[in-house]
Amino acid sequence: MNLKAWFLRWKNNSDILKTYIHLRNNKGNAVVNVVDSKCNGCNMLLPMSAADKLKDHNVIMHCENCDRILYLGDLE
Repeated sequence: MNLKAWFLRWKNNSDILKTYIHLRNNKGNAVVNVVDSKCNGCNMLLPMSAADKLKDHNVIMHCENCDRILYLGDLE
């Protein structure tokens, strides 16, 4: 699933949209991808359980360090 499809899936959820807008205004990038089990926003190593949960595109996960929304895949 690419980022556009992921975003279209969640855009009607008002809580996620509010979080997205808040992060976008305060941090620039609200959604960051995970590379080598690290948050691409702050480079914090994520627990293996987080990486496993991200494989299920039905969950929204935040980085424990920078609070950005994590995305597993290419940001295209």
